[in-house]
Amino acid sequence: MSEETQTEETSKEPKEPTKVWMVEDNETLRRTVARVLDRQKDMKCVHQYERCEDAIEALVAGERPDVMLFDIGLPGMSGIEGIRRIKTALPEIEILVFSVFDDNEKVFNAICAGASGYLLKTSSMGEIPDAIREILGGGAPINALIARRVLDMF
Repeated sequence: MSEETQTEETSKEPKEPTKVWMVEDNETLRRTVARVLDRQKDMKCVHQYERCEDAIEALVAGERPDVMLFDIGLPGMSGIEGIRRIKTALPEIEILVFSVFDDNEKVFNAICAGASGYLLKTSSMGEIPDAIREILGGGAPINALIARRVLDMF
């Protein structure tokens, strides 16, 4: 092995897992998705919140995720308003909507608020980590039904 190759190999540090926060009011779903994410080698669900206000409070305290997985229909502040506030203050945080809502108005408002992608809760659990990776790679994962609705709006 050449000295150059050896230096490259020994200088490689293990990459930290992607830090995912989840904002979801359904506790069972929240725990299930967190388990799916934690099984991935490249990501970890580090925080789970039931309300936007709690996630925003953690952001104000200085904590930062790489990606947030966001429901829209939440108690208190709506997910759309939460997305808008977070993206205004911290545009570098990627947000993936994970919702039961597939109506045009909510989809359009979530995307306009700054969501980087939109999955329906009918998606398979395996699609969630793939969508997070796609967002981190610069893509915009959108459920096929939602993509069709977006195209129809235009």
